[in-house]
Amino acid sequence: MAELHPLARVAHVVDVHAHVGPYFFHMGQRDLAASQRLCDRWGITRQLVSHARGVFHDAREGNEELARALEGHDTFRGYVVINQRDLDTAARELDRWLRPDSPFVGVKVHTHYPRTTMASPQIRDALRLLDEHAATLLIHTWGDDVLQLAAAMRGLDRIKVIAGHMGADRWDLACEAATANPNLYLEPSCSVALAGQMRHVMRHAPRGQVLFGTDASLLDPVVAFGQVAAADLGADELEDVMWRNAVALFGDSLELG
Repeated sequence: MAELHPLARVAHVVDVHAHVGPYFFHMGQRDLAASQRLCDRWGITRQLVSHARGVFHDAREGNEELARALEGHDTFRGYVVINQRDLDTAARELDRWLRPDSPFVGVKVHTHYPRTTMASPQIRDALRLLDEHAATLLIHTWGDDVLQLAAAMRGLDRIKVIAGHMGADRWDLACEAATANPNLYLEPSCSVALAGQMRHVMRHAPRGQVLFGTDASLLDPVVAFGQVAAADLGADELEDVMWRNAVALFGDSLELG
């Protein structure tokens, strides 16, 4: 019998980058019941999700729909989606959903769909607002804009930011950005999965700032699991990446015991 990969033996799996709701990607799951089946298949203990309606169409409506969907689903925690072009509404959404008794544990911002670059004043002002809330932000990064993100975070010491996709094809720059800022975290989910990228990140980025994410259900989790498996990490490194670093970042809200 073939021996199990060490990745199959980790105590937990925390997926910090996932979605629910219909997308134009072929795998989009319309409800959390379908997402739960995917988590069960891959052994994902906790999955942090944003709602497609919030990302693509209406942040407020998407957050409301996600709040209803999260009821009774212990596996999932939510991201409050905000639109950096409407920070008045964003501030109200943060006050509404980022509460101790809320299933929302962080904030999601996408740069591409609202058509704002990482160096834009809209992103700068959104980061300042989130710093006031000491929020944890998941933000879409691609290419060298991960360096622009690090620059925009200068002077902000309360916000913690997860660079979604860790710069995609510029994971090398993501390592530089995370090394320069202890509040900047990396997660590997990406449709661009090239050989050696996760191994490079684990060698050149601070180990405590590397998280696990899948971008499900836009992508099948097999891609992210494969990236981690191919890195040939030690058992202790795997525990850090797959869940311990996420617990250190999100704390008791994940309720992993």
